[in-house]
Amino acid sequence: MIRSNSNQKRPYDRINRINALILSELNNILLKKEIFARVSEAENRIVSLSKVETSRDLRTAQVYFLVIPEKFRAQTQKLLDKITPEVQNLLAKKLQTKSKPRLKFIYDVGQYNAFSVEKILNQIKK
Repeated sequence: MIRSNSNQKRPYDRINRINALILSELNNILLKKEIFARVSEAENRIVSLSKVETSRDLRTAQVYFLVIPEKFRAQTQKLLDKITPEVQNLLAKKLQTKSKPRLKFIYDVGQYNAFSVEKILNQIKK
């Protein structure tokens, strides 16, 4: 019997779903813990998680973040590194997977570069 490939899921579909789930859960965790709310109000900054890239074996997950204004980048990185163990534990309770990924927060340079290019283009239009 010949099977159609159109109904079979690709292996990376699962990783994409897990990435989306982790991103959603991390946003919920950080909102509930009000970690960014306390810092953002005091210093007038915005922090956003932009994407997650999980390894195929689900042992590691790179979480990309963006902070505006960019001058708070190092300080936000230190804060995220400090709270990583707590966030990992909370995330592990939410995930229903055999492996629980180890989180690594990384500044999303690509997204920042896109904002810079857009800003330059807007200046050229004026």
